[in-house]
Amino acid sequence: MKNDRDPKGAVGGDAEFVCTFIYNGTQRPAQPANIRDQCFERDVGRLHALGARPTAELLREVGARIGCMTVIEALLARYADLDPGVVQALGGDRFPPAPIHVVNVSTGTDG
Repeated sequence: MKNDRDPKGAVGGDAEFVCTFIYNGTQRPAQPANIRDQCFERDVGRLHALGARPTAELLREVGARIGCMTVIEALLARYADLDPGVVQALGGDRFPPAPIHVVNVSTGTDG
């Protein structure tokens, strides 16, 4: 069973993207927000592991698609000025752990 997100799908001219999952050639609606967030964070980590060039290419593509390159450049300059030691000390160099939900084994429900 294949599970790939559709990389296409910018919604109009907005910066939002449609996240669809493909199962045996059929599309399902996007998963709940917490699942999408976990997928997003996983993919950001994978992109980061590839190095600076792929990250720059992604930012250029986003800027070109939605016409906001000057905004991306300004934000990039602001983030590039962050002190790495302070970011690490505050835990800003990693994503928070995924939430844990207690599931009642006998009923299969939360709580």
